[in-house]
Amino acid sequence: IDGLQDNEQATALAQRMIEAVSRPIVTPEGQYQVGISIGIAHSRQYPESVESLINAADGAMYVAKRDGKGTVTLA
Repeated sequence: IDGLQDNEQATALAQRMIEAVSRPIVTPEGQYQVGISIGIAHSRQYPESVESLINAADGAMYVAKRDGKGTVTLA
């Protein structure tokens, strides 16, 4: 996401995303809730290629999943 200045801004945005997605969804059949985990990598830290950036974010996401739903991890 362009325009983020630091890890604090990225983490705050990710937390807002988690809160939005985690709101219960109510249907006539029942109530459902989705949980997400987010991994973040900054292009400044992985300038060598898009692939290295995606791999770093993917690795951070798996750490976040291991730590439990609703978690943000920085690469």
